[in-house]
Amino acid sequence: MAPMGRRRAPALLFTIALSVLLFVTASSAASAVIGIDLGTEYIKAVIVKPGIPLKIVLTKDSKRKESAAVAFKTPQGGSLPERVYGSEAVVLGARFPDDVYPNLKPLLGVPFKDSGIANEYSGRHPALSMIASGNRGTVAFKSKALGEDAEPLVIEELLAMELQNVMANAGAAAGKGTHAWDAIITVPPFYTTEEKRAVELAADLAGLRVLGLISDGLAVGLNYATTRTFPSISDGGKPEIHLVYDMGAGSTKATILRFQGRVVKDVGKFNKTIQEVDVLGTGWDRTLGGDALNAVLVDHLLDEFVKIPKVKKLGLAEGSQGLRAQDVVKRNGRVAAKLWKEAERVRQVLSANSETMASIESLFEDIDFRLKITRTEFEGLTSPYAKRLSGPIERALESARLKIADIGSIILHGGAVRTPFVQKQLEGVVGDADKVRGNVNRDEAAAFGAAFKAAGLVPNFRVKEIRTGEEASYAVSAHWASDDEKDRIQILFIPTSKTGVEKQIPFKKLGDFSFTLHQSLPKDEQPGESGFRDVPILAVQTQNLTQSVSFLQENSGCASSDIKTEFSIRLSLKDGQPEIIHGSVSCEVEVLAEKKGVVDDVKGFFGFGSRKGDQEPLASGSDGDPSGSTEQASSATTSSSAETPSSSHGATADEKPTAMSKKTERIYLKFTASVEGMPEPTQSQLEQVKERLAALDKSDRDRRLREEARNNVEAFMYKYRDLLDDGSFVEAGQETELDMLRAQIQLTDEWLNGSGADADLAALETRLRELNALVAPIDTRLRETSKRPAQIQLLKGALEQTKTLIEAMKAGIESQEAASSSSSVSSASSAETTRDASIDNDFAELEDEATSSDASTTSTSSAKTQTSDVPPPFPKESIARLEAFYESIEKWLADKVKAQETRKINQDPAVQVREIEDKLKELTKFLMDELQGPLPEPSSSSSTPKAKAKTSKPKAKKAKSTKSKTSKPARSSKPKSAEKATPLPVGDFGDLGEDDIPVINLGDDGQIEYTKEHVSGGEKPTAKHDEL
Repeated sequence: MAPMGRRRAPALLFTIALSVLLFVTASSAASAVIGIDLGTEYIKAVIVKPGIPLKIVLTKDSKRKESAAVAFKTPQGGSLPERVYGSEAVVLGARFPDDVYPNLKPLLGVPFKDSGIANEYSGRHPALSMIASGNRGTVAFKSKALGEDAEPLVIEELLAMELQNVMANAGAAAGKGTHAWDAIITVPPFYTTEEKRAVELAADLAGLRVLGLISDGLAVGLNYATTRTFPSISDGGKPEIHLVYDMGAGSTKATILRFQGRVVKDVGKFNKTIQEVDVLGTGWDRTLGGDALNAVLVDHLLDEFVKIPKVKKLGLAEGSQGLRAQDVVKRNGRVAAKLWKEAERVRQVLSANSETMASIESLFEDIDFRLKITRTEFEGLTSPYAKRLSGPIERALESARLKIADIGSIILHGGAVRTPFVQKQLEGVVGDADKVRGNVNRDEAAAFGAAFKAAGLVPNFRVKEIRTGEEASYAVSAHWASDDEKDRIQILFIPTSKTGVEKQIPFKKLGDFSFTLHQSLPKDEQPGESGFRDVPILAVQTQNLTQSVSFLQENSGCASSDIKTEFSIRLSLKDGQPEIIHGSVSCEVEVLAEKKGVVDDVKGFFGFGSRKGDQEPLASGSDGDPSGSTEQASSATTSSSAETPSSSHGATADEKPTAMSKKTERIYLKFTASVEGMPEPTQSQLEQVKERLAALDKSDRDRRLREEARNNVEAFMYKYRDLLDDGSFVEAGQETELDMLRAQIQLTDEWLNGSGADADLAALETRLRELNALVAPIDTRLRETSKRPAQIQLLKGALEQTKTLIEAMKAGIESQEAASSSSSVSSASSAETTRDASIDNDFAELEDEATSSDASTTSTSSAKTQTSDVPPPFPKESIARLEAFYESIEKWLADKVKAQETRKINQDPAVQVREIEDKLKELTKFLMDELQGPLPEPSSSSSTPKAKAKTSKPKAKKAKSTKSKTSKPARSSKPKSAEKATPLPVGDFGDLGEDDIPVINLGDDGQIEYTKEHVSGGEKPTAKHDEL
């Protein structure tokens, strides 16, 4: 058995523990998911990771939401520009309005030409250079910071930068090593297919894997349901109906949701109750939001500003080609940025106060502007928008076919709902102020709902089971040309159709053809307008229909009238967009039914029948194969079977009718699906955007490292400039060292403000290393002076303990030797007494077994008592080595301390702290090695054989009472030499020879060991058994 302190954990256990650790670490690094609430003015994110359940992602300045803006700082020296995000970018808008891009969300998927949204955005940000993006025709911007020759920035690229910033903040919240991201992103319910594609493209450019898109209202409802349990309809409960009213910066949405519980089948024979959140209807106003209210304030501020006498004297309207003075002022980018920023602040203040003061310094031509605005005045200005607040609710009720009385409550969400007149208007619509509730976080509920949805889609997390149902929002139809060249249209999905539902669309086509899926969109999103326009979103072209039909006709005997062509289409659960599941061509044919035996009938009854009658897929490339080398597999399924009589010409009446069955021959079609409508970026365009994003990332990272290095150099100068006036630091330095340090600090200061102002990272790091080399000797002396006394005391204390241990070990040896001498005398006296008693007692063998056992126990206890109080001795050689090692370290320490006493504080130390620590480690290791080494084996003259001799009498009695005296021949007494004991299986002594004796030992771990001992001659000792 290994001595204490030297036992090692099994290698297998260590391997398993390491494997589990690596698995947990790897899964943790890859299992982080985020929910992103992609708003017009702000972006909020929530992270979910093992150990971090639903945590809001903070910005770099510790805010809970990030302004949806990115800005470029003009570079110096021809390098790439620096990017800034969030509130820092918004602040730059007043100084550099031509390279600050805020509130980009409304421009996603919007064409540049003939777009009211693009024109409105350009009017609000006149300093930006907005153009069309090449062949796609979407909105793009020319950046002065990137240069005139640079490709324009598309909206998806700018949004990708903002998402990368969110990912960086989330990575800081999750901790080091987390780099893999899956995300659910919120989108408005009115987003078209093109707008959703733009969001997914931006996420892909940012490096996000989109698990799905979720509508804003459903995300809020999902967050509402996470802490609630609703009545189960399986138990007769009534669902709850609530309306989420979400008014943000860019738009207003109303979503009617149904909350209910349901009992469903669980694993095995068990059932479980789940929660369900389904969208029943939606309504929206694309242009009603906080920005629209801000625009009213901006116009009001401009109207009052141009009335100032100083402004009138400028004659702004003169020579401006019919423009008003307000328009001339507004076209200035800096003025527009200041006005929009102040209008946002005024609106927020009026939400909580009855009046406030608008104040802008140097608004235009160094003219300051101040204006008092009351809440009543603001509500009067925005009264036309107040009338539009009920529109989304009315359209949502109409879509859901419900009345306002059916709504249990209105759940408010979005920053603009804090405007007082908005809540008053909603209370008037619902007719009960108590139904208008703020029972969710108005800023973060959508982000938390999206994160909860993401966690439920990843197997690494176990969350409350809440099933959701999304709506299509827009109708989807299929368009194709019939054989007579007439246009055919079939409605596939209506606006209230649920996602995930699959539909089969039949086509009367026997040759390759194409069809297009269209989305029905309103002609104008403004209230009061009607009419729809069909926008193509997906084109499908079959590739092997003609060949497949020929194959069915020639090989299966299918008639043209019996051949069916159909496609399966559904609304994707991921993003609600229509997707093609598969297409097939098929026909029913009659075939001979296979005769089945009794066993087959029984198998068929229980559902275990074979399907050998089904047609096998055709081998790729075989003759007559309609699909050739396509990826679509051909298969056949049995649709029905029946026994029908049949006869051939010349058949006799005695012949039995032949059993026939109907079988569906089906071949899956190969087809292509291409994006219609707004063109997707080409592969070269995507690569170009990704390369620019990577270059900007590297430039920002290098710039950040350079700034950190410059800050470190400046911090060094400030620190040691102060230390040069500190007495202790000067005392530890030599005169030449101090003079050199002063000179280098002065030179470095001049270098940073001169030629080194634009120094790169390598130059700054080199300069910092040179400065650190100058102060390293002084810092070392100070550190050694402060730490040396404590380390010396530690080593002295360890030496004192070692000395005490050596003395105790020596005393133990002396005690052991004295005990051994006393035990020898006692054993001799006991043996003589035992021999006399054996001669005198002729009836010893008649003693009962209990008496013998008691005597044995008493003798054994006596033997143990004599030896247990004496500690086992350490070898004298070990004590000698330990004493020599102790003396060597004691002498070394004394010499070093004496040498150090002669040194001054500004001289290099005679002994370093590290050397003292090493000596302390050497002493500790030497002690452990000696104390944990194997103990010496007891010699033949030790007290153990004597204890055996003392306890031999009871065993001799027991042997006499159980065995015949003549069972073994007497042996002459000879000196014996016992061989080393051989361990045997527990409870088994093995095959005992004539010269073997059984031995029972009690191990250190409490386990009984059965062994045998071979004796070369003489009488066998019997005391071994009493050791147990």
